[in-house]
Amino acid sequence: MRMVQEPLRADITDAVVKEAYTGPALLRSFAHVLAPPADLPGLEAVSAGHLLTDPALAPVELTDPALAPVEPVCDHLKEDAQ
Repeated sequence: MRMVQEPLRADITDAVVKEAYTGPALLRSFAHVLAPPADLPGLEAVSAGHLLTDPALAPVELTDPALAPVEPVCDHLKEDAQ
């Protein structure tokens, strides 16, 4: 069985933190088919940390080789692709 995966990947290479503070938060949980977070104990948010950042992403790379572009086999297809 093939697991679901992201077709593209981009890593965060650098993040500039503009603001960071603690404060009140609201915790909401919803029923989900694969995981029941609403059934878990401890549904009270005591405090939360908030970050406002400016992330820099690395170049995006393809994670699934099946999505890579394929070279045309016939010469007339190569001309049409250009």
